[in-house]
Amino acid sequence: MTKAKTPNQTDVLLDELLEGCQSPEDIFDKHGLVKQLTKRLVERALRTELATRNQSAARSLAEGLKETLTLHRLGVVALLSLSFKATNCLESINALVEKRCTKVDRWTNSH
Repeated sequence: MTKAKTPNQTDVLLDELLEGCQSPEDIFDKHGLVKQLTKRLVERALRTELATRNQSAARSLAEGLKETLTLHRLGVVALLSLSFKATNCLESINALVEKRCTKVDRWTNSH
């Protein structure tokens, strides 16, 4: 009589994760299980690595990670990056004005 193989913890976990999946699309499409797991794994690894190096940066990341990822997902980062390079909105505006004014070769009279 052969002894039945006891499933390891990874197999049990995978079976639980796959329970709700009805088709390959549920696993592999752009909102599927693989994408969700990858996102969560990368976020957790990033938080862990950052926490070991810089607690303050880790707290800042935790505060704004969801919003930052949403901006990337919506594809508006390039559009908003000019305004959001500094955390203070006035600093951002002043930096844009300064950048624009330093390129002026000759000021014309406003009269």
